[in-house]
Amino acid sequence: MLATLEQICKGEGITPGLHRNMTRFYRTVSESGLSRPGSVSSSGQEMHEEIEPNSQDTDVSHQSSEGVNNKSPQLPDSTAKGDYSHNPHRIREEIKKQYSRLGSKMEEEESQNAREFVRSLEELIPQLEQMMDITEVDEALQKFAADFCTALYNKQSQNESESHMAILNADGVYVASVSALHLCLQLSTSGHYSRKDNPCVTEREFVDSVLGSGLLLFLSPAWLTEVYHQVTKKNLLQAVSKVNSLSPLVDLLKDIDGLGSHEKGSQFLSSCCPAHTGDGEESDVFEKDKFVTSGKMFARRVLSKCWDGILDVLSVLLNGKSSCGISSSLGLLLGTEGAKEESLRAQEAICTSLNGLQKAARLCCTLGLQGYCGTVFCQLASTSCVVIDAQKSPILERKTLNKTAPHRPRLVKLHASHVLSMDVVMTTGLEMGSHSSDCWKHLFRCSSFISGLEHTYFSLGQNHSNLPKLQQQESNFEPGGPDSNGYHDEPELYGVSATTAVPVAPRINITELIKQSAIESGWERSLTGGGVLNAVQSSQALCGLSQEVDRLFEEAANQLNLQSLLNFLSELCDASQQQLYGLSRQVPSERGAGGDSPLPFNALHLYRLQEVLMKVVHSDRPLLHLIHTWTIVSPHLVECAGHRDRNVSKMAVTCVHDFIVAMLSERPELPYFHVNELQCKALENMLCLEVCDGDVQDQVRNSWR
Repeated sequence: MLATLEQICKGEGITPGLHRNMTRFYRTVSESGLSRPGSVSSSGQEMHEEIEPNSQDTDVSHQSSEGVNNKSPQLPDSTAKGDYSHNPHRIREEIKKQYSRLGSKMEEEESQNAREFVRSLEELIPQLEQMMDITEVDEALQKFAADFCTALYNKQSQNESESHMAILNADGVYVASVSALHLCLQLSTSGHYSRKDNPCVTEREFVDSVLGSGLLLFLSPAWLTEVYHQVTKKNLLQAVSKVNSLSPLVDLLKDIDGLGSHEKGSQFLSSCCPAHTGDGEESDVFEKDKFVTSGKMFARRVLSKCWDGILDVLSVLLNGKSSCGISSSLGLLLGTEGAKEESLRAQEAICTSLNGLQKAARLCCTLGLQGYCGTVFCQLASTSCVVIDAQKSPILERKTLNKTAPHRPRLVKLHASHVLSMDVVMTTGLEMGSHSSDCWKHLFRCSSFISGLEHTYFSLGQNHSNLPKLQQQESNFEPGGPDSNGYHDEPELYGVSATTAVPVAPRINITELIKQSAIESGWERSLTGGGVLNAVQSSQALCGLSQEVDRLFEEAANQLNLQSLLNFLSELCDASQQQLYGLSRQVPSERGAGGDSPLPFNALHLYRLQEVLMKVVHSDRPLLHLIHTWTIVSPHLVECAGHRDRNVSKMAVTCVHDFIVAMLSERPELPYFHVNELQCKALENMLCLEVCDGDVQDQVRNSWR
């Protein structure tokens, strides 16, 4: 069934009559699917009828909550139990009256300042439209925030008689500027300004998105509320959208969350989209084919309706014991639990189930159903990320009964189906995770397993001869870059281009490797899912999987938009916390007691977190991305600095130091910004909260001398 849906997605078997029927009910591919199986009726009219009452209830509850929030703050009833000569009720009423009068005046001042901010921002937009790239737009917004605060405080310092002064910092003005323009783009895309309907983003959601970001912002809810009302009344980006919809300003705003799109690649940075890279011409022609579009509509509809049933069927032999009493699908495929005829049939069924899950994952990626893939990734990771100790298997037990091999790593055996499963997870994981954060934890589990497996397989210098030979690749020196002596050489100083040969491992395609292995071993005739890889094939497969792991984290740092990157880092911090908690129970003496090697550095999630963080801080991402990233990662780094393992704590302190140094050297702070203060808060917590031992505190102090 899944293979048939893959063919239908390519337009095969779609007749003109079926094309007319599909386009009659659905205008786009995204309309043909369901948010979850069985949650929405098949009729578009019924779907709207279900949504409207909920939206009315939401509006009513929102209006009632706004009515509560608009009331004046009440002081606590501290005199309820006291014995006073005056009337406590009248005292409280008088205090509330005075506070309400003062609060109303303060809110009016805040609203007036917010309206002035919106007018200044609107005047800045024509200048932003003329800029050439996102970096220039971001720097202009930072300068606008600093200039606005400077002008505000200069004005307030001259009017000393004012009863209230608006308290703002450049961080808040900068974040509010980007948030207001992003809200404007959302409203414009949803058609709010033309239809004058209810905004797609409520006032509370807008205020909470700014104040709940965890940043050091000096903004009041009244100020943000007035900004929201001003933006919902007037389209600040009207001129920009009419002139150029692909301007750097629009790209900067889309790079926040992709405007909630579920199209393939929509959660990546604008610079990584096909429209910017020039790689989308062929795909655009392909998408214009009416039969292909109809095929995707039909396949999306069928897959969304049958999704739960498909997963139940494919997971029968992968969960628990199978019908023939086998407790481990991986052990069955590797032949460690017997080789009866029933087991051979079960091997075929397990391989078919794994192949079906792989096809389901690819279909979700093609049809824009990325949110469905969390369960598939969980099943693939749970089935594949299992180490079978072949030395304890019944088959090899007789052979190794009288042989002892101390200090040798366990025999690692890989099956083609599990290698392909890990390949599907790693190659489609970035796209899936960018739309569904549930997939990230399964990707991290798989990546750590691959790194640990690689370390085990190649430890003590074994199996190195089976690795593919390194290729020499020329690398040009950057013009004007410093050489090893600290001097700057001009390119082609002596008439010869300055190049160096860098050894690079050839990129291995796992799918092609398994196909070639099937031909060499004769699997294509006997087993549909392949067989056990030999030593040479296993070495090459692990090398290819390791390349995919490195590529996953590199592309995550360079391609994910802000919202997807924050979800990625949040899940990575959670996975690292769980991993280090398990590691702390073995430190320092228990890990070496059983003869097992410690977990390699590249298998630590903290190592990958440090790698991603350094790539992000050295990239040309806007300042908004960097400060949001730091608020997500810094609490975990402070916690890791107090870990019992000295290598872990040292890595965490080094990561904090390197990030702050990069920010100080590459991102100069403008007036009224508090970014540097926000970063150094992590160092303050390390020294003041007593989470680190004396050696770590000495490392923190010595790193800043």
